[in-house]
Amino acid sequence: MVEQSNSLQRIEAWCAEQREDWDRCGAIRIETIGDPGWRVHVDLRGTALEERTYDEVRELCPGNRWLHCRVRNGCFEGCGGSEMLEIILANFLEWAQHGESVAA
Repeated sequence: MVEQSNSLQRIEAWCAEQREDWDRCGAIRIETIGDPGWRVHVDLRGTALEERTYDEVRELCPGNRWLHCRVRNGCFEGCGGSEMLEIILANFLEWAQHGESVAA
């Protein structure tokens, strides 16, 4: 069996907590982008996070370690270089669970 990262376990737990408030399926998307990199989209509508303030994170470093996370139109949007998926997920989870956005 493949071991999951801590962030994947935490995102699963967060999703399970939302099941009574979330009335939609497919509210989280993780995609690759052509830079290469990652895009994470979390629909916050119907969750306790919908109205919470998020401090945008923008670290446009050269190479594979760039990061841009924000909340816009009721959704968390995180993008980053090819080495940043774990960081994007951890950034979302830290904010979701503690109300703080964290940089890489």
